[in-house]
Amino acid sequence: FYPSFNLLFVNFIRSVCMDFNTMIILRKSDYFSDVISLIKNHH
Repeated sequence: FYPSFNLLFVNFIRSVCMDFNTMIILRKSDYFSDVISLIKNHH
């Protein structure tokens, strides 16, 4: 019981970290697209 629970916990943490990284990447890309659109509008 305990090792399988431990494995589940590790998988859960790993998936949460992956989601967090994906969120950061998406936010960064949104930021970059905003900056690019600002530059295009400025010129």
